[in-house]
Amino acid sequence: MSRLAPARVLSLMMGLWFAATFPGDVLGGWLGGFWSSMEKTYFFMMIGGIAAAAGAAVFALGPALHSVFDER
Repeated sequence: MSRLAPARVLSLMMGLWFAATFPGDVLGGWLGGFWSSMEKTYFFMMIGGIAAAAGAAVFALGPALHSVFDER
């Protein structure tokens, strides 16, 4: 991010980057807390299911996102 952002908004872009990754880091830590309380097979199935659901959501929202971000 720091190499791609224009110099005048570099601090803002870095702040937005960290703000955007924060929920994912919190969710990852919360899910990692299940490591000791679940069977490992079920733990990895849970992680795989979450990843598959996220992939399906991105795939389903693809046309809508493409129309929003389509360069004209």
